Amino acid sequence: MKHKNLLKIALFFLLISNIGYGQIYQHDFGSTTISGKPYSVAPGTFSANLSNSSWTTSATGFTSFAGSAGQALSLSNSSGTPTYTLTFDVASGFKVSITQFSFWRQRSAAGAQNWSMTINDIAVGSGTVPTSGANTGSLNVTNTVENLTGTVTVVLTMSGASSTGTFRLDDFTLFGSVTSASSDPLISFDSATSIVNETNTTFNTLIPVTMTNYAAPVTVSVTVIGGTAEAGDYTLNTSSLSFNTNGTLNVSLDINDDADDENETVILEIEVTSGSAILAISQHTVTILDDDLPKIIISEIMYNTPSTDDEWIELYNDNGSSVDISGWKLEYNSFTFTFPGSTNLAADSYIIIAVGSNGDGTFNNDNPFTPDFNNLSVTNAVVKDTNLTNRLNNTSGTIVLKNDSDNTIDTVSYTTNISSTNGNGASYEIIDFSADNSATSSNWQASLVNGGSPKRISGSTWSGAISSDWSTSGNWIVGIPIATSDVLIPSGLTNYPTVATAATVNSLIMNSGSSLIAQDAFTGTVTYKRTLAYNALLTEGWHLVSSPVVSETFDNDYVTANGLAINGANNAIATYTTASNTWAYMQTNGGGTFTPGIGYSVKKQSSTGDISFTGTINTSDVSVGVVTGGTNSFNLIGNPFTSYLNSVDFINGNSANLATNEIWVFNQSTSNYEVKNLASSFVLAPVQGFFVRANAATNLTIAESYQTTNADTFLKTSKTEINLSMNDGSNNRFAKIYYLDNATTSFDNGYDGETFGGIVNTVDVFTHLVANSEGKKFQIQSLPNSDFENMVVPVGIKAAAGKEITFSAEAMNLPDGINVYLEDRTANTVTLLSEANATYKVTLAESLDGIGRFYLHTKASGVLSTTDVTLNNISIYSPAKSTLRIAGLSQGKASVKIYNLLGKQVFANAYNTTGVINMNLPKLATGLYVVQLETEKGTLNKKITLE
Repeated sequence: MKHKNLLKIALFFLLISNIGYGQIYQHDFGSTTISGKPYSVAPGTFSANLSNSSWTTSATGFTSFAGSAGQALSLSNSSGTPTYTLTFDVASGFKVSITQFSFWRQRSAAGAQNWSMTINDIAVGSGTVPTSGANTGSLNVTNTVENLTGTVTVVLTMSGASSTGTFRLDDFTLFGSVTSASSDPLISFDSATSIVNETNTTFNTLIPVTMTNYAAPVTVSVTVIGGTAEAGDYTLNTSSLSFNTNGTLNVSLDINDDADDENETVILEIEVTSGSAILAISQHTVTILDDDLPKIIISEIMYNTPSTDDEWIELYNDNGSSVDISGWKLEYNSFTFTFPGSTNLAADSYIIIAVGSNGDGTFNNDNPFTPDFNNLSVTNAVVKDTNLTNRLNNTSGTIVLKNDSDNTIDTVSYTTNISSTNGNGASYEIIDFSADNSATSSNWQASLVNGGSPKRISGSTWSGAISSDWSTSGNWIVGIPIATSDVLIPSGLTNYPTVATAATVNSLIMNSGSSLIAQDAFTGTVTYKRTLAYNALLTEGWHLVSSPVVSETFDNDYVTANGLAINGANNAIATYTTASNTWAYMQTNGGGTFTPGIGYSVKKQSSTGDISFTGTINTSDVSVGVVTGGTNSFNLIGNPFTSYLNSVDFINGNSANLATNEIWVFNQSTSNYEVKNLASSFVLAPVQGFFVRANAATNLTIAESYQTTNADTFLKTSKTEINLSMNDGSNNRFAKIYYLDNATTSFDNGYDGETFGGIVNTVDVFTHLVANSEGKKFQIQSLPNSDFENMVVPVGIKAAAGKEITFSAEAMNLPDGINVYLEDRTANTVTLLSEANATYKVTLAESLDGIGRFYLHTKASGVLSTTDVTLNNISIYSPAKSTLRIAGLSQGKASVKIYNLLGKQVFANAYNTTGVINMNLPKLATGLYVVQLETEKGTLNKKITLE
């Protein structure tokens, strides 16, 4: 009877996996129309649960199909925002979750540069389109789009094309799951966004939240989790909502008048605090459109250059944030100045305009000049008149000048040599400008350096004030760079540049953490600086790096210039030798050239500082050779681009040549290697090196399309996970457990990540697989997001005798009532770790390197006893020839018998165990055997293969 029940359970899960998860939609545009049912919905009966009526698709802005058989949807001669729309109905009693999508895209140089996708008005992804070749691949949705019912609308939008551009779209595919919704209570914001207009008084807005499929009382909390609004700009009146039936309740939010003129946002989130319900749209963003005008201060400018009859008026931004003043007009008497397009005035900065004292364009010897504020105005702003001459002590500013040769307006910035004399004078040196490069100093109306001409050098600094577009002038402090420009991209910004079309500069300096994505040819010398930390308390202090440019060399001078360590003849630049798992250090008077895509290990000599790479940047795919050998065929490679790199795209694109779908990065702060896989969504920084495992001597591709923008932001995780930490008094180590809908208790390639084995690690914590373990150590293990109480995770540690080991755990998004317990089978104790500040400490009587003592349990509320442990999750495997290991046992007696397939007993023994049995077997023929395990908890039979 027991075997029949197990068979039924296995068949049930087999049916669920075949029906509930996979590809739910694909359109290959294999006809001359896109209306009607999609080309392929798979597998089989999957679509029956999705649609009561036909699927519909439509396109706006596309003009033709490309190819003789119409294989791709084509867009041409359009500079708008064309869309491809898919609409379908979810069958009554079912719900759909969309987890991934993919589509083929290609464009000409002037074609649509960007794409974005929404599902039911929720933004789920965006990206760029390459200018050559095809670009495709599976992409994870970025926001929650789970448990959708009724009508589902998917919209793919393209943008950024010029009038001559072309764009092609093909093989649009969605992946996800369908489950029963008939008995699931559902609570959701009615929409993901709303917009309100600020007034000069406080007013109230209501945001509806609706419950359907009511089964029992449910309470949700309401909190503000983010947004750009300051705390005093709003008041949240609702802290919780209690549903006792189906219906709609409102979240009450007061919008208060504020002093600035900024549009702001408030992000609300609901979470279930009692009862049980699925949250569909759990976040809502309120956008507050401000009704106030920017505040601009007008002040006079005084100077001590009597030989020059210059008169100036200053516009100072006292608004607290950047203001776009494109098209604004300054009027003074008969003088009118119109600011050119894409003019941005940063917070606490100012622009100085040259005017005649009579408003007639002539300059009189007025020292100081005092403007008549009755005849001075600025459109679109609130003006305050004041004398702020001492602000000239600031270190930067902007002067607007008129070019006599072509009667155009040019903006000039100065950044040095600004001084004040006796509170009523200043001298200026202009060192930057955005004028036509052919203009000469004699064409300027004003002479600013003690009667001399402006000093003219070409330089540009990126601000990213508007977007990531290199060609938008408002993203530069002074103008778009030209071929002679010396360009700086600083660190710590929100937007970093993407170069969509060919660009040329004289030189480019990129500070640590900055990013540049070049989608077309980029000409000029590029220097990338990366700050490397030094900590005297860390004896290792190494970093894994990779050159983001081509042709940088290393030698004695490079080591000295970059402050790298030297130990005898060994210099702190090293490559990794796969065959021997060793490092090859640069020898004094030796050297070489950094190879793009190859990783290196470097170490600073004595202090934190920059390491620099100078050369030309990579703008196309980089191929890097890998080999097998050594311990698990580890190869050290690296990011070859001046931008961030999406590790998931890299893993997916090279999975055929990787032994496992994972990478390893080095954390210098802990001197430990950390595994990253498909469940980690990790972003590799410029200059970052990382390890991979090769399954053959071949080449890996680091594609230009894998580039992404800086992802160093704080994101609230929605993933269900446990982070188990261990400290031995000196070192911190961790092991993570993810609970995912598509994971199993056995090995899931790309979702279970092994510890790094290329370098000896003296301290570690890890887990073994819950089922079908082969003795491998995992830093990340992914398990099903269900059946928590029947999964026991073997925890292994490596630590020296006499060490006091401290365990702690952080559990996120576990189901209500599920706690995390750590079992110590040697001490016969169970400790609750999921409550705040909980720890378990134990001093080791002997050194440990493996599993058998510690186990992690996820159980419902209440006290877990060591007597609760069953035969679940016991692993039986052969780690080496003539050796058998049984792990996951309870403390007590156990007997083991082994039978061949003819039923003959070939081995028997009895043991007292606290978790693991290691057996030396007699010489047995290669083949299948049955292991029979008898314990005080029951009997377990399992087939194994002995080699």
